[in-house]
Amino acid sequence: MINRRNLLAILLAASAAYPSQAGAANGGDWDKFISGVKADARKLGIRQITLDRAFVGVKMNQRVIDLDRRQPEFTLTWAQYRDRIVSAERISRGREAYRKHRALMDAVCAKYRVPAAPILGIWGLESDYGRATGGFNVIEALATLTWEGRRAT
Repeated sequence: MINRRNLLAILLAASAAYPSQAGAANGGDWDKFISGVKADARKLGIRQITLDRAFVGVKMNQRVIDLDRRQPEFTLTWAQYRDRIVSAERISRGREAYRKHRALMDAVCAKYRVPAAPILGIWGLESDYGRATGGFNVIEALATLTWEGRRAT
């Protein structure tokens, strides 16, 4: 099992190292990109065995790119989106998630000087507080989005 801290370091290495120079838009080669991400992760102290486990079977996933380009946040009006996403149930789940993870949330807020509300809001929008985690390999999806580069500009 991959340690969550190691996973986070890998993902941060990918997004920080390759925001614009190695993406598909710039003719970047997928295999070269992944090799670069792994090399940068090694420089951050990630063990080779962790990288080998994390990247086994990882490939560029066109479906991730297609879904990213059709997110409802960008295709609906604010009123339509709000009515579809914000509900009393979701707000209740957010309050419960905050109560359940209060110590961690307080530590994160103190360390990064970010209030809890935006973190909880993003968590709620992206995964409904962990209820909807999707069917994608996280490393594959994030590597694909980083390589594709649309969000870098």
